[in-house]
Amino acid sequence: MASLSASCPDSTWTPSSHIPTRCYLPVTQAQSWFAAENYCKGKAPNAHISSIANGFESAEVAALLEDAPGVHNLDSFWLGASDLLVQGQYQWTDATPFTYTNWYTNQPDKTNDCVLLEIRFSSKWITADCGEQHFFVCAV
Repeated sequence: MASLSASCPDSTWTPSSHIPTRCYLPVTQAQSWFAAENYCKGKAPNAHISSIANGFESAEVAALLEDAPGVHNLDSFWLGASDLLVQGQYQWTDATPFTYTNWYTNQPDKTNDCVLLEIRFSSKWITADCGEQHFFVCAV
């Protein structure tokens, strides 16, 4: 475990149990998607709102968020995905290939551009207006 912790920026970050070089920081101060991305970038070099590369990482992030202090089962968390550059083509802010998805029924919605992980919907993803205020998780 020490080798995993060594790769995290500081003790407030949680090392991934599936990706040796990955660390997470749940943030329970609601912000817009843009403000959340800027917050993450300010916390550590190469940090972004979390991307989700596969089902293992999805389950890990969901469990981390469910256990975070101050989180309730109705909370939503920004993920680092949007279709702001090209409508309908979602991309991660950290350039992870957008190959894994976990959309809720009838999602993504064509009227919203940013992606939320919804704890109440079994941690499925929905789209939302990027200006809405939500919790988020940073990753590095």
